[in-house]
Amino acid sequence: VKNSEQQAVLSIRMEAETSKLQAREAELSRELEGSNDRLAKVQELLERMREQGRKQEDQLQEAKVTKVHAAEHEASLQTEVQSINTKLQLADAKAESLQHELSEAATSRAELVHSEEKVRAQLAAAEGAVELSRAEA
Repeated sequence: VKNSEQQAVLSIRMEAETSKLQAREAELSRELEGSNDRLAKVQELLERMREQGRKQEDQLQEAKVTKVHAAEHEASLQTEVQSINTKLQLADAKAESLQHELSEAATSRAELVHSEEKVRAQLAAAEGAVELSRAEA
């Protein structure tokens, strides 16, 4: 009876731990989805900024050809291009940071899956021991 009670307590603890691990896995999955969404938005923003940069580079070339207010316009566009390049660098850094977060989240998820598999194996062993003790009784 005492062994059966201990096994029941162990089974309940293992189920609780499995439930905690599943909740954490779900949380990490949501975080991973959020990180993927943020990365996609950053990449989209990055592409828009690149396109804007290309357009401004084209405008800069036009200004040089036409010579219409060339000096003022060129200086203004150079400033905008530098600003965009700075923003691109920040966006690249953010994308790299998000990629790192994704990698960490994937690693954490893999660790959780491994822990869950161990707990499931322990639970199965405990359940087998309970069945064996029942069969012997």
